[in-house]
Amino acid sequence: MTKDSIMSDTSTDFIASKYLKKEEPDQYGQRHPVENDILKKDSLLLLEEELAKQSPEARISLDQAEAKCPGLVRSDEHRLAFLRCEQFNTSVCRKN
Repeated sequence: MTKDSIMSDTSTDFIASKYLKKEEPDQYGQRHPVENDILKKDSLLLLEEELAKQSPEARISLDQAEAKCPGLVRSDEHRLAFLRCEQFNTSVCRKN
């Protein structure tokens, strides 16, 4: 992944794919991501990079979950569900 494929806002610690586009605000003022295959693939790669940056101490819970349920934890569907909940912000996986 190159810096060209990352959209970063250091003031809010928001790291997402440069392919992230959002819809116009809905009646509640929320802007939902417009999903496509490129966004999903790029976001999964960014998430993997962010997880790789974690220290072993920060990865304890993730490593335990991967040991017990590797098929679930490592699945793209599970990781995409996480990304959708976080508006495709991959930096939140680093927060404890």
